[in-house]
Formats: sequence, structure tokens, C-alpha cells
Amino acid sequence: MRGSPLYAAIFCGVLCYGAPTVSSAVKPDLSEKQLQQAGLDEGAIEPERLSVLIRRALDAAATLRDARTPKEETLGTSNALRIDAAIKAAAAELLVFRNYLIEHALPGAERPIQWPRWMFEPPTDKTPVQVLRARIDWLNRNATPMTDAVCDLASVQTGDHLVCSVE
Repeated sequence: MRGSPLYAAIFCGVLCYGAPTVSSAVKPDLSEKQLQQAGLDEGAIEPERLSVLIRRALDAAATLRDARTPKEETLGTSNALRIDAAIKAAAAELLVFRNYLIEHALPGAERPIQWPRWMFEPPTDKTPVQVLRARIDWLNRNATPMTDAVCDLASVQTGDHLVCSVE
């Protein structure tokens, strides 16, 4: 999906700027019974609705972008900005992927990850090349254990050794 990096950036922004602080959020140690009594029996409906809304808004944003900017102008985007945006989008996608693995009891998410603050900052063209390289290295160190675990198992189960191949 061509809007995935933008979706991930929006998701990161929601996490960073829209999430309540722990002190004002529902206490994480509530039992399932306490959550049901608090009226959260069907609590997944609203976040799932918001997820669909965000995806549709992302598609709308891409439509607006395409309508306003001729393709030739888009190529003029700063390479540093493009790289920084791609790194932060990949980090956000890694976070979403980790949560998906946990939710569905799939392998790969066992290892704790220290999520860096930079992944929640807006992309910029001011990030030094050495910092961009370090962030790419962080992504590789943290993504590979998760993707390898899932791809190896999927390869065995499907018989498709190219199930996760990327050009």
C-alpha cells in the first residue's frame, strides 16, 4: 500500500501526541472483570472504528496530495527528508507489527524493545547522515528477529520459501 509510510507517521503522531499520560489513563492493572464492570465489554469497537477512519483519512490525504502536486514536483523532495520519513514510518510499522504478533500469539515479539523517542518526532531534512545510518541500524537490529521468526514459520507452513522475499 503506497500510503503505508504516511499511515505509520500518523499512527506515531497519535501515539505520541494523542495518548493520555499513564496517570490519566485507565490503570493497566485492572482485571478483566473490572474492565467489564467499567463498561468496556465492547471496548474494541471504538479503537477499531478509529483505525478504519485513520486509514480512510490517509487515503484522502494521498488523494489531496496527488491532486495538488504534479508528480515531477514530488521528485524534488529532499532526500534527507525522504530517508528520515521512511525510517520513522518503518519504526512505526515495526511497533504495529509487534503488537499484531502479541495480539495473535505469533512468534517474534518475545524480545523487549526500547522504543526510541526519535520515532515519534516529525521527519526533517536536518538529521545528519550518521544519525540516519544509526537509526537504520537500530531498525535492522530490532526488525530482523521479529520478521525472521514469522517468515521462517510461514515458510515451513506454506512451503513457500519466498513468502517474505523483498526486492
